[in-house]
Amino acid sequence: MKRISGVIFLSVCLLFCLLIGVSAVFSQADAEVEQRELTAFPSFFDEDGSLNKNFDSELSDYLSERMPFRSAALEWKSTLLEKLFASSTASDVIIGKNGWLYFEPTIAEYTAASPLSERSIANIVDTLSQINDYCKQKGVKFVFTVAPNKNELYDENLPRRFLKGEGNNYDRLTEALRQTDIPYVDFHDLAGAAEEPLYYATDSHWNVRGAVIAYDALLTRLAIEHETYQNVNWIESEKNGDLYGMLHPADMQPETEWVPDVTYTYEYTSRFRSEEDITITTENTTGSGSLLMFRDSFGNALLPFLAQHFSTAYFSRAVPCDLTLVDSQNADTVIYEMVQRNLANIISYAPVLPAAEAELTADEESEQSVSLLQTQEHNGLLHIFGALDEQLLQTDSKLYLRLTSPTGEAQYFRCFSIYEASLAGDGLCRDNGFSGYLDTTALPRGDYRLSVCVESGGEVTAFPTDQTVAIE
Repeated sequence: MKRISGVIFLSVCLLFCLLIGVSAVFSQADAEVEQRELTAFPSFFDEDGSLNKNFDSELSDYLSERMPFRSAALEWKSTLLEKLFASSTASDVIIGKNGWLYFEPTIAEYTAASPLSERSIANIVDTLSQINDYCKQKGVKFVFTVAPNKNELYDENLPRRFLKGEGNNYDRLTEALRQTDIPYVDFHDLAGAAEEPLYYATDSHWNVRGAVIAYDALLTRLAIEHETYQNVNWIESEKNGDLYGMLHPADMQPETEWVPDVTYTYEYTSRFRSEEDITITTENTTGSGSLLMFRDSFGNALLPFLAQHFSTAYFSRAVPCDLTLVDSQNADTVIYEMVQRNLANIISYAPVLPAAEAELTADEESEQSVSLLQTQEHNGLLHIFGALDEQLLQTDSKLYLRLTSPTGEAQYFRCFSIYEASLAGDGLCRDNGFSGYLDTTALPRGDYRLSVCVESGGEVTAFPTDQTVAIE
């Protein structure tokens, strides 16, 4: 009898192990469900050929991620926390009222807890101004817009513990832009006039109706006649919300949305995989004009309408923004869209465009030298970037690069007030940077002394460097 019981017990154990093994084989989809890369099976040996001392812990991680029914258990946990405690298992998702979800990284901007400095706001305006001037010089239309964070427009369902701060970066930048001639579309005002929500409840982006209103406002600001989609039928569709997907990766429930019932005639001329592609190009034989658009994920919903309107369109998510594409793409229109939560990105990388020569004369030659300066070639342009002592700069200081020829003749070039953190290697966000791209092909041969000039309060001070620029 004991022998039979032992056989039965052993059989049950073997069957259980077999079920675990089979389940682990079929649990490979967990990488997609959890939206991350699962731990690989550990190696017995390290790269130097010695035994892997961490094999046991790495194997434990490998097996635990492939436990049977793991994804279902995670989904149950997420649902229980959401229903019972309005708590989220996804750190980037905030559970609001009435089924609304919010993106946690936007809270600092909502509460005005991470304000940019006054100089940073001025640097953003200056960067956009230089882009606008470059487009004007090329005879190209330009417009800039900010896609507001969802809680900026629809905070009535946000948990009460989050209090809206006064004077966030979006408000401050908008006010500063209104004092300039930079073509700008303020979506905040447009959303306030709408009768229905223009953002998804379970996604962090504007919905299709919101995208159509943004598209209409952009082309209207550019004085371009276009289809408004106001007189077409709208049909019901579905959208898988990105926030809902973070919260319930194993149980997606699409959100109902409305889309225009139209047939698009544009075609992709790039190798299109998804709207998240870094570069997307389109062509429409019935369209007109050529578009160059710098955008982020909010541009996904804009793409069909812009691609339908323009004869050719080039959509870029690459950084830095490369304005030399205006020539290579024969663009007659440039649109620059940036989401509110990433406004600081505008001054994280200097746009690639040949620095404009400026009529300037230094009033003073300083004995203090530039603290950091580097140069490198970039697509035929000489990229010069670095940093100055922060005490030398005022909120509205303008920066220039000066090249002095062997004969003593000086030429001044406008540059961006941008600290190239990724190139400098420290990853810090600073207000004391300078960055510019020089087209050296028009300069006579010779070795040029390089200086950085600061214009503040109508006076120009030159700061020397220990580097020369060799033009061959």
